[in-house]
Amino acid sequence: MRKLFKILILIIAILPLWLTVIAMASEEGHLETWRLKLNAELLRLKDQKIQLIEIFEMTGGLNDEDRKHEFRIDLSRVNPKGPSTLGLTIIDSKGRLLKYSEVKARLLVQWQVPVALASLKKGDRITDQSFEWKWVDASALSRSPVRTVSPAGKAVRAYIPANQVIYHHQIEDGQNVRRGARVKITAVSPGIRISTVGVARENGNLGDTIRVLNLDSKKELLGVITTNEDVEVYL
Repeated sequence: MRKLFKILILIIAILPLWLTVIAMASEEGHLETWRLKLNAELLRLKDQKIQLIEIFEMTGGLNDEDRKHEFRIDLSRVNPKGPSTLGLTIIDSKGRLLKYSEVKARLLVQWQVPVALASLKKGDRITDQSFEWKWVDASALSRSPVRTVSPAGKAVRAYIPANQVIYHHQIEDGQNVRRGARVKITAVSPGIRISTVGVARENGNLGDTIRVLNLDSKKELLGVITTNEDVEVYL
């Protein structure tokens, strides 16, 4: 009887720990399934390559059934050099909001940027033969690299070594928008356009995606430069 009592006490002591282990394993499997699902969706991006390496946390109480619905991913808070937050909107077949989640994760982000084929000195004129487009790890880039818009035809204002990424500050007239400039931020969604005032956080050319600060909400967003004073954020 005493031996049976000891066994019972041991089971009571171990059971909570065992249940915790099972719960943790279940949560890890849940996050991994969502990671694979989100990565498959992110492969559709054309202007950048983003993949989730690890998901730390997901809010909103998402379940397996939610993966069957259409969803949209907000990339405005992507940080190539540290933890990022992705907004995840789950919608039904009629486009109505079902759930919203914030996904905190570590990402691998790659951008397609021009890389000099030979050294370029101040005063040189960049030609199509001066560079080639390459996909590079965005976390290794500094300041604001040229993206989307070709640097061909621009004059060099600062020495560019061979095999190095070309940055906006290295070329003349390289910025349609300069860091710190006031811009009009327009949020664009099907049938909706809402504008507000913001500040550019990065230099950029027409067509480039840059970070901008919404002065009303104090939030940073990613938007595309459409004119010297306009940045569009696609929802």
